[in-house]
Amino acid sequence: MKSKSTTRKSNFTRPRVRCFSSTGHVSFIKDVAATQPPEHLPSLLKILQTKGETIISPGSRQGIVPLVILLSENLSGSLTALLRWPTAPPGMEMPIVEVCKLGVWLLAKNVIH
Repeated sequence: MKSKSTTRKSNFTRPRVRCFSSTGHVSFIKDVAATQPPEHLPSLLKILQTKGETIISPGSRQGIVPLVILLSENLSGSLTALLRWPTAPPGMEMPIVEVCKLGVWLLAKNVIH
């Protein structure tokens, strides 16, 4: 008798698309989130990559809080993202947050911090 192997999917698991350029994030923020991207976003992405995080496409959103714009994923599976306020006034900066199974945590008030 042959045994079947089964793959168990976690509720937090989703396909990852690597994105090695900040232009994909800038386009997503302008076109999809309909807001201005942070001025220092490319620098933040370089810092995250230097820390060993994998830069991911902001479009890989399955099972994620709808108000975040994904930036990177660390080795533990936590995600670094921008938090997009739905009724933000023009010019309001987006905070940097960490998204994990337990919730959303504030990392910085904006990209500069």
